[in-house]
Amino acid sequence: MKSGLACILQNYLLKKKLSRISRNFLKRDDFDIFGTMSPDKETSGDFDDFFMVDDDHLVMVTDSVSENGIPISSFTAIAENLIRKHVQSAFEQDDLGDQLKVETADLITAWIGIMDLKSGELFYVNAGADQPVINQDGQIRFLEEGQEYALIEAENREFKEYCIRLNKGDKIFLYSDSAIKAVNADNEFYGKTRLLNCLRSLGPNVNCQETVSAVRTDIDRFVGAVAQIYDLTLLAFDFTSRIKEIKIIERIFDATTDKLHEVIDFVEAELEKKDASMKAVTTIAVALEEMFVNIAHYAYPEGPGKATIGVSFDGDDVIISLKDNGIYFDPLDKEDPDVTARAEDREIGGLGIFMVKNSMDHCTYERRGNENYFEMRKKIR
Repeated sequence: MKSGLACILQNYLLKKKLSRISRNFLKRDDFDIFGTMSPDKETSGDFDDFFMVDDDHLVMVTDSVSENGIPISSFTAIAENLIRKHVQSAFEQDDLGDQLKVETADLITAWIGIMDLKSGELFYVNAGADQPVINQDGQIRFLEEGQEYALIEAENREFKEYCIRLNKGDKIFLYSDSAIKAVNADNEFYGKTRLLNCLRSLGPNVNCQETVSAVRTDIDRFVGAVAQIYDLTLLAFDFTSRIKEIKIIERIFDATTDKLHEVIDFVEAELEKKDASMKAVTTIAVALEEMFVNIAHYAYPEGPGKATIGVSFDGDDVIISLKDNGIYFDPLDKEDPDVTARAEDREIGGLGIFMVKNSMDHCTYERRGNENYFEMRKKIR
């Protein structure tokens, strides 16, 4: 995603009242999602939205707009078609740049995420919005990483994009600040602790609509007859992807160059079982050689180490993973070399990883504790 996602928040434009979208188009079995918005007035200052960029990427948005002393009806909520147009543009170009200009500071906070439904990666930016609740591997907590300044403070500042990986069954819950600021007759706030307790009380098989309904019911029960003067937006997402159902075949090798042929033989044998095309086998072998040799040469400066090679299949895609416990190294962080320059004018190194990134369909890197985890995906026919 690079900087494109952050630029969307940096360049939001208030345009017109948001028309609510139908949820019926989401006839998918790889995720569940449901959102509601209860406006305090006819024109709401908060909203949620979600839509598909393509078959594999889902966008989720929550925003809060302030009246700032002027009737909010004289302003307009962020236009749904504008968001969609420029999210699509940023997704395709990896950078939105300065296509839009913020014309008012009445957009106070926003959270936007793009979910890669194949890899499980969620790229997100938080511009002053309340921290979402994440249910990851059964642990329910606030997603504290990534909360930054509000949009009203964003002039001449840049937002940082964050990424987390979700597995099957992991969930995200988004909400406007009015949820935790709901007040009861004793002038107590509903608060984050009650929100967490409510979500933790739900069973693992509760769907997104039931989750939203349970939170809304809990808030209503808490406030009783006290009238609330805030909009209330709630959005639940459940990643029901097949990622964990994919069988992964792994082998551990000495991270030395003389083991390269064994590594390639292992992967090619698995590819042959799936009738992979010769072109795919050759391309994957070349990329695998580059990444394994990198581990052998650089991961363990203090002495020999190990590398774990994994092979799994997702339809017509093969997923090759390489894990090591060596020093930190993110191969995707290195700037691409200028391949148009003459050889003698180029900096040494970088061409191999550049080749891998361009020959594979998708590459990801994570630092998991003291472990480097690199994954590459390629269609096999």
